[in-house]
Amino acid sequence: MVHTATDKATHAAHETIDRVGEKAARVEEQLRDSAAQAAERAREAREQAAERAREVRDQASEQLKAGVDSLTHYIQKNPVQAAAIAFAAGIVVSSLLRRN
Repeated sequence: MVHTATDKATHAAHETIDRVGEKAARVEEQLRDSAAQAAERAREAREQAAERAREVRDQASEQLKAGVDSLTHYIQKNPVQAAAIAFAAGIVVSSLLRRN
């Protein structure tokens, strides 16, 4: 009878260990899946951020080009005024640099 009780306890312990092992394997698989999903979401977010940065860069470049074109047009249309403005700006900058 002692032998049978020991066998039963051993068998029960093995079954418990097997169940715990199976649960651990399922949890590990779920964690791996969750990590893979999180990595995919992070990759997608990075790609979206990079695309948005390119769009903002392109918009800024277009606005800068439009500003330069507008300034060039103004200078060509009003060369004397443009020279006077540049001269005045030079005087202001020069006086500010001398103070420091």
